[in-house]
Amino acid sequence: MESIEDKDKTKMDLSLDIFEEMMKSEEIQKVCSILFLNKIDLFSKKIQMKHCFTEFQRIYPQYKGENNLEEATDFIKSLFVSRLPESMDQDELYVHRTCTLDTKAMNTVFEAVKDYIWKKRMEDAVHDHI
Repeated sequence: MESIEDKDKTKMDLSLDIFEEMMKSEEIQKVCSILFLNKIDLFSKKIQMKHCFTEFQRIYPQYKGENNLEEATDFIKSLFVSRLPESMDQDELYVHRTCTLDTKAMNTVFEAVKDYIWKKRMEDAVHDHI
């Protein structure tokens, strides 16, 4: 989908640019980084539509997968991971596929994120005291 802000870039391109710029911040690199791939329900429907999938392949010719949700979202995740600074390990980026309309799933995501943040804080606290 074309962006209103920049006609030569897609909304995904702009999101990737913003993500990359944010991840360069030293402050961001010191905290838990969580990426939400939202509206997964809409993406799932669109990736199954032939004309939408063809457009996706046109925009991302490096995508060699099928028109299924798992492969396509793994590819999108890889686009974000490729924008991480060299100083940051890709395991430090926690990625969740979400649909904010699914409150039960969002509660599960929220609990997982809370656990991740707690674990990260505990690891940092141990390292600070060693």
